[in-house]
Amino acid sequence: MTAIDQHRDEIEFLRQQRDAAVAAGKPYEEAKRRLNLAVSKLDEWEDDLDRLPIDAWVVAIDETSNYEIDEEDRPKIIAIRGIYIFDRHTRTHCCELTPSYYLIHLYDQVLLVDDTGPPAWLDNPDAPPVDPYWQDTLYAKYEHEGNENRYYHCYSIDHLIENGRENHNYAQAGAAGVDYSEMSHDDQMDSLRERYCANCIL
Repeated sequence: MTAIDQHRDEIEFLRQQRDAAVAAGKPYEEAKRRLNLAVSKLDEWEDDLDRLPIDAWVVAIDETSNYEIDEEDRPKIIAIRGIYIFDRHTRTHCCELTPSYYLIHLYDQVLLVDDTGPPAWLDNPDAPPVDPYWQDTLYAKYEHEGNENRYYHCYSIDHLIENGRENHNYAQAGAAGVDYSEMSHDDQMDSLRERYCANCIL
């Protein structure tokens, strides 16, 4: 857990203390003061990305339900995943209290029943292999959607990383290795996007 994550947890604890005091009819000015100071400090950190190096991760989101898969193709497809890169140090509140990561789309990935990979990819290990012709056809048919960048709740992505399999559900990509004085945060993330679009990490 990073220092900024610990600070967010502290804010949540202070918020609970304030709410409990209000509900009990007790004086809550001190709890309110401490909460305001903590929120102000967090705002300073989040508004100044230069204080935090990029902590880039790549994740695979199962987006099969977003696709209209032809009936004849369903037995051959395990899942269709969107592969995204994001900075774990950067969180955004999209008109709500729950923070989100900004996921930058890299590519789409169709997992077929005979894809080489961890056995857990296969719902049915005894399924017959997909003909090479069908492989190329399915890849061309379903991997060209080009999903857009999106916001995703932090707790969902953190849960995926904590409970998924490295190099299958997620991978740590590191950083661009360039000082912010030479390249901005957004430019560094764009550089990482280009790198991992061309060099599949999942």
